[in-house]
Amino acid sequence: MLSLSTSLTLDKQLPFPNHRTRLRKPQDTATRPATRAMAFRRIDPQVKRFILQLLNSRLLTRRQLLWLQIVSPATLYRLLAQVQERPPLRNIPGRPRLYGPDALGFLQEIILQRPDLYLDELVDIMARAEGVRVSTSTMHRSLERLGITLKRAHRIAKERDTEKRRAFDLRIGRYEAQHLVFADEMAYDARDGVRIRARSHRNQLAPLRRPYIRGTRLSCIAGLSMSGTFAPRAVQGSFNEQRFHSYLELELLPRMNPYPQPSSVLVLDNASIHKSIRIRELVESFGCKIEFLPPYSPDYNPIERAFAKIKANIRRHRRVVVEAEGFMSAIRTITPHDCVQWMRLAGYL
Repeated sequence: MLSLSTSLTLDKQLPFPNHRTRLRKPQDTATRPATRAMAFRRIDPQVKRFILQLLNSRLLTRRQLLWLQIVSPATLYRLLAQVQERPPLRNIPGRPRLYGPDALGFLQEIILQRPDLYLDELVDIMARAEGVRVSTSTMHRSLERLGITLKRAHRIAKERDTEKRRAFDLRIGRYEAQHLVFADEMAYDARDGVRIRARSHRNQLAPLRRPYIRGTRLSCIAGLSMSGTFAPRAVQGSFNEQRFHSYLELELLPRMNPYPQPSSVLVLDNASIHKSIRIRELVESFGCKIEFLPPYSPDYNPIERAFAKIKANIRRHRRVVVEAEGFMSAIRTITPHDCVQWMRLAGYL
């Protein structure tokens, strides 16, 4: 690789006159260097930097570099275009924007602190801060330039305790993801079998008949681990402490393993039927451990996403007749890959 210091002697070594002499066309074409096609190849970045150094120091001209055939003319011009600043071909049409970069940065800070503000409220705040009042449509376009869109809010319970969530993170961090089994209950009735979206012509309602009386209610429960869902059960009515105890004793815990084998740590939410002394003693009698999620933290429970998929399947198949087979058929659509992804979204992987 040539260095910049050794390039100072190029004038004596080049096969053509130096840059202070006019480059003339040879009389004898036989002595002219043969022109060869430049094959596609990757050019070392150091070579590109060295070419720029030669040009910037005026040791070589562009014609002399092209004569050497180190790079093709197209490559040389692309290389120069990357480092040369070109003025815009024309000015940006229209009047200047009312909000400059500083004002847009301030607007972004407002959105981070108060994401639920209406457009007219944002207009008022920016008018007091910047002294410029804009229309709500201008405010909407300003938010679009920042990449900020209006969407359904992700609701978080005000009662959520950050300290309890942090303590749970420390406890659950002692286990591997393969140790964890999540169990919870869901319920559905005839209203859950009706689809919630429909089509119609623009500016017209999309009527859809649905029952408003709950009718028969089915309570369902299952376990979820990295290997998939297991031990599903559906009962009429609601689960109480006795039914939950029976389910653990006869169906879920026999399919789990003593700690520290895989599927050996049962994770439950803070429902009152889960926290009795009988439940803890039963789990420990099988050699398993039990952990409770922090209050108001459904995002820590991957089985909630499984229940969402189950209810979507119930709507897809219009299961307005409430029966256990509807739940069993829907839960069979959940794959181990689904469970792994839900555990990853919950932060366990």
